[in-house]
Amino acid sequence: MLNPWYITGLVDGEGCFCITISKHKTKKLGFDPRLMFEIEMIIDDEKLLRKLKDHFKCGHVYILNYERYGWRPHVKYAVKKQKDIIEKIIPFF
Repeated sequence: MLNPWYITGLVDGEGCFCITISKHKTKKLGFDPRLMFEIEMIIDDEKLLRKLKDHFKCGHVYILNYERYGWRPHVKYAVKKQKDIIEKIIPFF
């Protein structure tokens, strides 16, 4: 189990909330904004991000390959479901 203060510090240093905006034909203004919470780290930290996923009981862990940039592989924990962000992630912080 991860200490809540540890999670807070980890997110402060490595995490972020971001908004993606996509074009969408059926939306009133023609755009679809979406909030996302994520933490991306080197592949060595995969176990830690999986523990974070277990703690929040939501989101997904993705393996990212940045070989074309000459970077080491990374791992990302991301929560994209708006309900999970509103009901689990935001209240935690």
